[in-house]
Amino acid sequence: MMVLCCLVGSPGEVLAEKDKLYKRFTPEEDKALIAAVQKYRPMNWERVAEWLPGRTARQCRDRWTKFLDPNVLHRPFSSEEDELLMQLVAEYGRKWTFFLEFFPSRTSVQLKNRYNLKNRKKERKLRTFQMLSACLETAQLNELPNEPPISVDFDQTQPNSLARESFEDDNSSGDIFQKLFN
Repeated sequence: MMVLCCLVGSPGEVLAEKDKLYKRFTPEEDKALIAAVQKYRPMNWERVAEWLPGRTARQCRDRWTKFLDPNVLHRPFSSEEDELLMQLVAEYGRKWTFFLEFFPSRTSVQLKNRYNLKNRKKERKLRTFQMLSACLETAQLNELPNEPPISVDFDQTQPNSLARESFEDDNSSGDIFQKLFN
């Protein structure tokens, strides 16, 4: 069974993927869901779904628990939350529902997404560092030993005439930089 990862489109727009139809929740459906949840506490998702034609109990439960529940924080993660999340993953692995006892106002989806975002940033930094290290290592291997560094005093040279000479010379395949600095 395939699940749609990302719903794109305006509310109420029908999105299809492989024989299944998905429809984003409209603001009216959200209001009806909030009213039904308030009426049927403790949650009876089958009864709640009766208030929303075309919606299943699972769709209603997921919409409520992940988006509409007022107890769920929708603000950015604090640095303390980030540190705690990284420590818990390092100690226990990726047990998102287990971590909910440490994050009472977050959802397991929020925790998973935050961890993946932080991990992607860390991996990107590591790859950049590895690429730079490899470039530096290659540059150091290609350095010519005992060669003095080349210095040019640009105030005393006439770059236009040097460049013109280097390109006008016999069109040989010699190194342009050698012609400029010899």
